[in-house]
Amino acid sequence: LFFGEVLRERFRGSPLEYYLKNAPRVLDHALQGYPSSLRLPARWALKGLLFLPAALGTFGEDRAFLKGLAKGADLSYLDVWLTYSSPDALNFLVSFLTRLSRTAIPQVPVACSSFIAWGEATTDGSLLHGRNLDFSGGLRWSHRHAVMVLKPARGIPSVTVTGDGAYIPGITSTNAKGLTMGLHMNFTRDGNLVGRNVLTLASRALLEGGSVDGAVDILGRGRRISGWTFVLSHVPSKKAALLELSGNRKSRIEPRGDWLVYSNCYLSSSLRETEYAPSYTWVEDNYSRYASLKMLMEEYQGKLDPPLALSILGNRVDITCGRELVLGNAVAAVANVSSALFCPEKDRLWLALGAAPPNTYGRYVGLSLGDLFSGRDPTVLEELSGDPIPQSKRRSLECYMEALRLWDEEMDLEGTLRAVSEALEALEEGDEEPLFFMVRGLLLAKKGEYSSAREDFQRVLNSFLSPYRKAQALLWLARLADLEGKRTEALNGYRKVISCSSWLDITKAAWMGIRKPYNKRLLKRMDVALLVAEYIDY
Repeated sequence: LFFGEVLRERFRGSPLEYYLKNAPRVLDHALQGYPSSLRLPARWALKGLLFLPAALGTFGEDRAFLKGLAKGADLSYLDVWLTYSSPDALNFLVSFLTRLSRTAIPQVPVACSSFIAWGEATTDGSLLHGRNLDFSGGLRWSHRHAVMVLKPARGIPSVTVTGDGAYIPGITSTNAKGLTMGLHMNFTRDGNLVGRNVLTLASRALLEGGSVDGAVDILGRGRRISGWTFVLSHVPSKKAALLELSGNRKSRIEPRGDWLVYSNCYLSSSLRETEYAPSYTWVEDNYSRYASLKMLMEEYQGKLDPPLALSILGNRVDITCGRELVLGNAVAAVANVSSALFCPEKDRLWLALGAAPPNTYGRYVGLSLGDLFSGRDPTVLEELSGDPIPQSKRRSLECYMEALRLWDEEMDLEGTLRAVSEALEALEEGDEEPLFFMVRGLLLAKKGEYSSAREDFQRVLNSFLSPYRKAQALLWLARLADLEGKRTEALNGYRKVISCSSWLDITKAAWMGIRKPYNKRLLKRMDVALLVAEYIDY
């Protein structure tokens, strides 16, 4: 699919649409506790301010570049500029409001995973770059996969893997000079009102970068708007590196051997000083995936080839409990938008097919990078199997993805609850998915079925999940007691949470429950993030 042909189509659920939809929710979370009379004018102000950082930072050569891109793709400059600006706009907004409200805003559940292996890590020394793009908008984005080819009049041709016609350069990309690139979002307090947006930087690196050093130089120029990390490799030189960025800081991290891995948490001490966690669920998930990738790289040292690399992209083992789960802290997340493996030395791009999450279904097709760069129609040269989900869990996953759709697009409580229940019923004997019970318990509580919700939270408490997840269930058992008017039982529950919890967010919620009973008004405002089995208090 060639750049310009796809972009002229309009797709429901585009990245820009997602950002505009979620920006007011971010603001609502930041202003919780403020009077409602303040929230409405703040929302109106937000519409004008959301893209201000990108507007102030788009000038000179960046503006000329985007105008040329719009002309070549037969799109309006405004459409291209808004699409390029939206990732930084929301990332900066979350960072700014986190600093303003002095509270983390758990609104952007990202779970991307990347690895690069070469030399002694692979069977034949060739370089493999694996990439899972996971994002909360992916349920709609990945209905139709796209491989976007950019053939500039001046510069290096590049290929970007994306979905539903959204051109997001650098997110999962390679160019004809052997540079491969993956982009990860980071959460940092170090943002700038005026700065360069990340997609413009990525585009220029793909157009001009013929090496890791060259790409790092381009990507590190000037001040940025928000926090990102680039996972880079250069095939001819067999070099790889991580470039961690915040608004004003940058750090290049070199691999210690013949492989490197990354999730969405800063690794360098300089950048970690600026980092904040949207929620502990995010912390547990990201560090678990990072640890899983490291463990798999060490286990498969010297054995990695394309089939084994694809199986890593679909790995569903939650390292916190040692179980293979559909919904857990695993490399293969239900938020998966696209899954790809670059192997330029074999002239291959392997791309996962299927509806979200495609890496879980484990069917990858091989395309010729040479055909893509030259402009020839790509043909499927071969198919490989990654780590497909067992049939015993496939039906359960499909039901849960339907629950995600119903909640995200329609806020249909009854339909979502029914779909989650069907996901549990579809599991065969011996299969366990405790986080399904967590989600159903939250939905049942919102519906007012407190007795049934209590049973589900008790199942979570008795499961093999991490202590943090059990502390969440314990908190909700206390909240249910409050909702049923059993104040003494609720107080005892909150005290039990405080005595066993070392997590600030849960301890704070328990102290708030002691000060004031949890009530139906708070329950109504509470949102459920099905992608990560998380609740968001407003």
